[in-house]
Amino acid sequence: RQQGNPVRGATVFYDNKVSCATCHDPADNLRLGPKLTDRHEATNDRHLLESILHPSKSIRTGYEPVIVMTFDGNMRSGVRVAENERTISIRDLSAGGQLLEYRKEDLDEIMQSKVSMMPANLANNLQDQQQFLDLLSFVFEIAAGGDDRLNQLRPAIPAE
Repeated sequence: RQQGNPVRGATVFYDNKVSCATCHDPADNLRLGPKLTDRHEATNDRHLLESILHPSKSIRTGYEPVIVMTFDGNMRSGVRVAENERTISIRDLSAGGQLLEYRKEDLDEIMQSKVSMMPANLANNLQDQQQFLDLLSFVFEIAAGGDDRLNQLRPAIPAE
């Protein structure tokens, strides 16, 4: 916490190279990962650190990936958005968060995945240890401070 800078970390979080905001703070509210400003009983510094370094170790309820396979062999994965006895809807990260709906009668299999939608080794995309500490500092700050703190730290969108 003391070695990271949350302002610089916000820049890392919103950088397209790392793409944290794509799933955790999307502009269009097509969230594929947990909203980091929401209080959750399991959220603490250790949990946040482990979630970044080992995203499949503990997947938050509601964000478990599901894989659907059609009878013709087409396979898609995403986060379950809705399901009833006749249909299942998933949000597919590989399709830009597109909402896909399937009739269960058209599916060969629906499988729960134990592998997080968040790619492993994302920290390897950072320039150095300082960027990692900055990112952690930002995540810790918004987890503790909620939406108000996120809005204070969110980088301004450059004018076009």
